[in-house]
Amino acid sequence: MGLILALLGIVVAAGGFWLATGPLQARVAGTADALAEARAEVAALETRIAGFQAADDDAALPADVVLPQAGVAEAGVAMQERLTRLARAHDVALSSLAAGVPPDGLTLPAAALTVEGEGDLPDVMAFLDALERQAPRLGLSSLMLVPQDVAQDMDGRVALRLSLRLTVWGLLNGGAG
Repeated sequence: MGLILALLGIVVAAGGFWLATGPLQARVAGTADALAEARAEVAALETRIAGFQAADDDAALPADVVLPQAGVAEAGVAMQERLTRLARAHDVALSSLAAGVPPDGLTLPAAALTVEGEGDLPDVMAFLDALERQAPRLGLSSLMLVPQDVAQDMDGRVALRLSLRLTVWGLLNGGAG
């Protein structure tokens, strides 16, 4: 009888341990998947960085990182058109598009725009996400988001309105910076 109670105690303890650690193991597995995804992104970025570092001054940059226009003026107009279409698609109202300054220390020719506008938080975030995914790639710098209004709709949902200001820049395809 004592042996049966001991075995029953071990089974109950093992079951309790399994119940207690099961959800934890699911979180560990999810974290491991996220870590693997982050490592893959790091490897891809390291490969791109190595390609840029290995390129000499006469080497052509990859097509997905340079604007097809050769001059600052042409590239600025093309970027204005892209930004206007993208903002309209994400319900972000742009109030200003002006010539900007590329980031300090950039040694390649580039065109830049300073962009100002406003929109609801989800719309502004979707706009920025879409902007970062554009091809050819555009860089973002000097991003500033400022809350403007907090409103509540008829269903009780809260909407945060933001004003945004950022500099968008792109590398030129061999033209003069």
